[in-house]
Order: sequence, then C-alpha cells, then structure tokens
Amino acid sequence: MANNSILWSIGNMNTNDTASLSVTVDAVAEGAWNISCTVADSDGLTSASAGATIYIEPRLSVTGTTDRQIVLSWPQSGVTYNAFAKTDLFSSFWTILTNVPTVSNGFNFIILPTTNSAGFFRLQGQ
Repeated sequence: MANNSILWSIGNMNTNDTASLSVTVDAVAEGAWNISCTVADSDGLTSASAGATIYIEPRLSVTGTTDRQIVLSWPQSGVTYNAFAKTDLFSSFWTILTNVPTVSNGFNFIILPTTNSAGFFRLQGQ
C-alpha cells in the first residue's frame, strides 16, 4: 500500500488475460473519505472507474452534569450536523434544537436544562 492505494492483479481462468484493480482512499475531512476504484486490462485498452465520498456519522454522547443539565456532544467533522430531540420515542416527529453548539477541543457541545419527561436525541447532517 503506497499513497493510500492498493493494487491487485486479477487473472481470468478461461482466457489467461489479466487485469488490475486499483483502489485509492483519501481522507478529505474528519469522518469523510473519497474512495475511487479503477479496473484496467493488461493491454491498457479497456478500463473503468468509479468513485464515491463516504461519510461516517459521528456518535452523539449524552451526559448529565451535577447541576442538573444535559450535555450533548459529538466530534467536529467535514459535515455540519443539526441536533434533534423528542419526548415520545414512538413519535415520528423530531424537533430541531435551535441551540448553537459551542466548539471546544474538536467537539461540538449543546447544554440543555433537564426536564421531568424523557428525552431522545439524534444528529442529522445538513
């Protein structure tokens, strides 16, 4: 593996022709990677390429504080995420939190007051 690339040699059992497969992966931002693949025959006459950007959703952490607040936190990434909440797990409606996250040490933080009802939270990319 050199320069984030892997090169395979592929043979065909029926014709003894060969081909190569090149896969390149590059991190473009925290939680985002560009992946490209190219297949070419050994004569260089035929080739095909495809590529995609893959995004890995960050993990949302929910913690409580000693002064009865809830802290939502998630790592910064190349994608902007909105935090949502709901009080009924079986409801299909999520409410976007309008609190602007505070950024510190590579993490986003939203601090919420506690309530007497259950709360469920999620992130969604913009």
